[in-house]
Amino acid sequence: SMVPYTFSMWAIGFSDRMVLQQFGVSREELGIYDTAFNLASVLTVAGMAMRSAWLPNFFCHAGKEEGRQEYAKTASYFFSIAFFIAAALFTLAPEAVRIVTQGGYADAVPLMRVLVIGLIGNALFTAFSQPLLYDRKNVALSAASVIAMAVNLGLNFLWVPRYGAMPAAISIAISYAILALIAFLWTCKYYRIRWQWRTFLGGGVA
Repeated sequence: SMVPYTFSMWAIGFSDRMVLQQFGVSREELGIYDTAFNLASVLTVAGMAMRSAWLPNFFCHAGKEEGRQEYAKTASYFFSIAFFIAAALFTLAPEAVRIVTQGGYADAVPLMRVLVIGLIGNALFTAFSQPLLYDRKNVALSAASVIAMAVNLGLNFLWVPRYGAMPAAISIAISYAILALIAFLWTCKYYRIRWQWRTFLGGGVA
């Protein structure tokens, strides 16, 4: 069943704002966080769009040896584009916040940058999880997402009451990093990928 996976991914994406509200963060601070999250989510939207375009071809060839090679090549380009978008969002965060808020909410800039870093992990997980979905490794996906959700909720309840909004952004970054790492390790184990490391690392450095 994919219910634990679906619920856990939803919780990771929304629990930060629920915890912020629960512990009485001011309306202004919550608005600042929402602004930062919505702007950083441009990376998520771009990643999902690329994944939607990629999935039909992936599932068509995934069971073949050349399909594995094609997956590694396409994933490397996916990562490069994701890193480029993330770098642009990180660099242009002050301008983006200023335009959207008409000069207000300057405190959203550091939050947005942390969230962008965190959502890189989500983009990586999006790509790494495709072979697991193809091979119907539902237990593996559910376990990874539940672990990440537990870490996310634990850090939110531990940090947010003391330190406010920034820890919520940091907890998302940590949770998605855990998801990406687990999915990467299991994909390497089950799908035996030969990664295009030059393209992958080149995108990250760029």
